[in-house]
Amino acid sequence: MNNSAISDRNHARDAFCLIGERVVLSTGNRAHVSLMSHAVRQVDIAVGSKNFHLYQLPFGFETTLDPEQITGFLQFLDSADLDQADRMRLLVQLFGTIARLLLLHRDPVFADVVRSLACDESLPQASVGLELIQGCDTALVTVPARAGFLTDDVFVSLSRESLAIGSLNKVAGFLACDNPDAKLATLVFSGAPVEGEGLLIGARGLVRMDIRIRRHDDIRAFYEASVSESPDMTALLGQADDDAAPVIGRLARHAPARPVIEDYLLGFRFSLDIAIGLPAGLFVGGWFYDPESRIENVVAIDHSLDESEVPQVWHVTEGHDEIFGRIRSGKRFFAFLPRAEDTLLPDPVAVRVALDNGENHIVTAEPVPQDMESRREHILDSLTGRLLSAETLEKVFRPALAPIQDELNARQSIHEVKEFGSRSERSVSIIIPLYKETRFIRSQLMAFAVDPFVKANCEVVYVVDDPPISARVAAFIEGASQNFPLDIKLVTLTRNGGYALANNMGVGCAEGRILVLMNSDVVPGKGGWLEPALSCLSGLPAFSVIGPKLLYADGSLQHAGMYFGRLGTGFWQNFHYWKGYARHFAPALLEREVPAVTGACMILPRSDYLAVGGFTTDYIIGDYEDSDLCLKLREKGGVPIYMPSVELYHFERQSMAGESDSLDRGSTIHNRALHTARWENHISTLMMSVQRAADVR
Repeated sequence: MNNSAISDRNHARDAFCLIGERVVLSTGNRAHVSLMSHAVRQVDIAVGSKNFHLYQLPFGFETTLDPEQITGFLQFLDSADLDQADRMRLLVQLFGTIARLLLLHRDPVFADVVRSLACDESLPQASVGLELIQGCDTALVTVPARAGFLTDDVFVSLSRESLAIGSLNKVAGFLACDNPDAKLATLVFSGAPVEGEGLLIGARGLVRMDIRIRRHDDIRAFYEASVSESPDMTALLGQADDDAAPVIGRLARHAPARPVIEDYLLGFRFSLDIAIGLPAGLFVGGWFYDPESRIENVVAIDHSLDESEVPQVWHVTEGHDEIFGRIRSGKRFFAFLPRAEDTLLPDPVAVRVALDNGENHIVTAEPVPQDMESRREHILDSLTGRLLSAETLEKVFRPALAPIQDELNARQSIHEVKEFGSRSERSVSIIIPLYKETRFIRSQLMAFAVDPFVKANCEVVYVVDDPPISARVAAFIEGASQNFPLDIKLVTLTRNGGYALANNMGVGCAEGRILVLMNSDVVPGKGGWLEPALSCLSGLPAFSVIGPKLLYADGSLQHAGMYFGRLGTGFWQNFHYWKGYARHFAPALLEREVPAVTGACMILPRSDYLAVGGFTTDYIIGDYEDSDLCLKLREKGGVPIYMPSVELYHFERQSMAGESDSLDRGSTIHNRALHTARWENHISTLMMSVQRAADVR
């Protein structure tokens, strides 16, 4: 930048520019300060025709000024033709912007300057309290609202030997408890502050301070001391700016949670079971017992939310729990509060519960790991079947879960693809995702290897969707390929992405015109099973799919087609026809069109699979993708066909109680509700048609 540019900028307030190794600060159109960067040797302050120079040694920043020069500097400021605003800007820039270069807390010249200014009894005075946590260079301070403190104002703590300079990093926009006389702020200090005298240098003026300090050994001690008597302090943790947040956030993550507040005499109880900050918003859930309506409001202490009042958006259901020694009727709630994008997330999240008697209580939920999979898991774990409605899915759980699922899907990729054995015609691709369960790989390969049609025409594509087992599976496949003359392709993914995504990526690596989508625990009982299925498929309309008969190990039926039944919650559940019945149960011997077939084994053209987008990937972990695919194919004019003449074994658990338990998994509850929301009209029409056909028979 040339000198003319400097001159052009001198008329602008608070200008800052760098010329070579010289820093120039200008205040208004009358004053500027300049210094050499790196080894600071000289500070020049010029106001109009008057100049003042501070000389520094290259190392250690020891001053060469004597007391007369200090007095001269103060007289210079007094005599300079500066109005109050310019004087304050000069001081802010001198003590703030240049502080890091000059290391002012080590400089006796500036220490004496500040002490002289702090002795001016005409300045307004304020009492402030600092909360210091051992190991954290960021302090929290309560400041009087009337003082008009602003972010970046300079806070100086004085002692006989030294001074500590702090910058107000964050002045809270509102408090956890309403208090118009005070504000909260975070401070980052260049040294250790001490009790006693202090000075606040801001654009609005100088304020003398009486500093009170309370020190805490660790974050737990701070919480115990502050959560009841000063909840605003606790609420501010994790909401500092980029400089302070990493330190405070790290300490806060190890703080004890206070998830429950209750008062037997007032007759209320409030529990914050889950509170998870996400880029798109805040997900909260909990339970409260409040028969006398003592709770006036519940506010999330998160400045970035579009709406911080939880009751404005929460969804409440009735429930029962043991409260005050008896089973009482309470209310369960869930809410999702959106936030602006690209916002620093508070962690942990605090919630203020305001009572009608004026009391305010701060609660924080148990901490949750910050990785996406853990947060998704905790949200799903909060679900039970009776709590989820179509509206709650749409307004609470989908806004929370959908961005997580999209992000996890976007992270999935193929690590490597290896081929083993001798190449077949590859007219058919058998896609088999592997996740945890690998016991049946040998049985599958043996069954495939004794089937001449499979050996000649099929590539077997194993998709490892579980990185911890990838090396073991690769070693086994490599060895097995020496014994089983098959065309094997091993696709290893970088992370677990779920059943739908694993199949889609496996299909992307496959070459066959026909797809056989098969679970890792499905094994053909004998050879010759695939040719009749392909012959049947060739005579069906486009977008049709075949599901064979699947048997348990004892020969009883596991799959003879799927249908949809409406549960008491209003959602459609997938059911298997005659599950657990005898293998030769007469109705299960008829080849017929069914509402859907299971994804444990389905056969369809690859082009049709791709045309409908494959498996839908917003179902979480693995439920309802198969029926969703069948319904997408039906929309295109295809039909799902159950083919009893093709039998395979499916080594799924046979316990009906176990199946009932699986209906209560959070992922299943979510997927069932999502599946119903997406296909309600189609399923209702389809099942009415099925019922009419049954009535005719």
